[in-house]
Amino acid sequence: QHRLVCRVATTSAAPKEAHDLRPEMRSFNFSGWHDYLVHKEASQQRDAERVKRQECFALALLQALQHMPSDYRLEPFNGRCVVWVLGARDGIEKRQLLEGGWEPLFQTMDAGWDIVLVGPELQEDNAVLESHGKRIFTRACLAHNADLPQHLRQPSLVCAFNTGLGAAVPLHMKSWIQTLVQLLVMRKPMLLTCFGSHEARMETSVLQAMGAEFTRHRDGSFSYVLEQDKPMSVCNAMYTWICGSKLQNDSLQTRALPFVEKQLDAIQ
Repeated sequence: QHRLVCRVATTSAAPKEAHDLRPEMRSFNFSGWHDYLVHKEASQQRDAERVKRQECFALALLQALQHMPSDYRLEPFNGRCVVWVLGARDGIEKRQLLEGGWEPLFQTMDAGWDIVLVGPELQEDNAVLESHGKRIFTRACLAHNADLPQHLRQPSLVCAFNTGLGAAVPLHMKSWIQTLVQLLVMRKPMLLTCFGSHEARMETSVLQAMGAEFTRHRDGSFSYVLEQDKPMSVCNAMYTWICGSKLQNDSLQTRALPFVEKQLDAIQ
């Protein structure tokens, strides 16, 4: 059933590259929306809202990259930076990408980019979307069921924006738990963002139960309410970095995962 994890865990074809992309990234020196909007000359409210709507996720990722733990590596695959964006939606992450909202991220590094959008709410594209060294792939499914070609199975970086993992809603959390286990097994840098401290507390409890190696949640400086009818849903209000688990892979699958799932069943 979980095709991706089986293939990732057993493949030996992916080249081991000592190269780390982080030193090649240009600095990002904006402390928050005020500085950035001055830089963009977006002094009118309409212009400011347009910039925020299009660029808020890319800027949240850029800020987080400035605080990525020093022992994390952004390893390229065949010279390209492979970014998984999990739980992606047509009207948010995909739209921002197609409208150029992620250009601030792409401009920080002279490398090819492979962006893999994965989420059950996506409209899957038959063709790869290509533009100026960037390739966008879409998979309309849960991440732990994604069937990816060889060159996309080893991400440099995983992003999961506002997942609901800490929302205390078991129905939303359960599918993410299975994906989280597989990502911990892969030991790739993962950025997890949420709507605020109420979700961060629950995320911390889940991550601790999984033995995850993660950083303390930090406030995001590029948070934004994308859906005006949901004023409490402040996108990327807080974030944490995750990479691997203290637990052995077998313990993750046979002990930690069933334990967390039973806890969710109990509160459902």
